[in-house]
Amino acid sequence: KLLVATLPMIIKKRILGVDALEKLAKNLQLKIMSPALKLAMNNSDGVFVSDSVLKLYLGDRRRLFAEKFKSKYDELLQKIN
Repeated sequence: KLLVATLPMIIKKRILGVDALEKLAKNLQLKIMSPALKLAMNNSDGVFVSDSVLKLYLGDRRRLFAEKFKSKYDELLQKIN
């Protein structure tokens, strides 16, 4: 079973090389990426592209949820005190 799990990695290293495969995948992703994502790429909180990270959220609402959570938390603290 271990051999089966490592076989794709061995094939990638021997035939294409890991770097070549990663480069190919990155280029493919950039080609099929929507124009809106390309415009927001590395210019917003939600869309970030690097060699090690792909984060593709046009509508990144984490900040909104954090603010709502803090507001509710503060509200509950006031009720307790």
